[in-house]
Amino acid sequence: MDENLKNLHILSKTYNELYKCCEEVTGLYLDLGEKESVCKKKNFKELLKKYKKTEAEYFDGISIIKKQITRKLDQFQLLQNNLKIKSTFIHQLESKKL
Repeated sequence: MDENLKNLHILSKTYNELYKCCEEVTGLYLDLGEKESVCKKKNFKELLKKYKKTEAEYFDGISIIKKQITRKLDQFQLLQNNLKIKSTFIHQLESKKL
């Protein structure tokens, strides 16, 4: 495959992965916000009983979501760095324009 095509393919794939990562982080933040708002409710203990969960289980769930967010943000950073590396390729393409 031509080097330019290969680099374009890598860029395209990276942008797609970056987009998916953004969607996943957004979803995780929404889940976290919902869980944090539930534990502030006056009837929080009753809700736990209703869904047969302990406080420890519930807060472990919050902790897991926070860890997932951290991992996704790390992945996001790596993808951004990959795009910065490929920016030299983009500049090369722009300089070849007619």
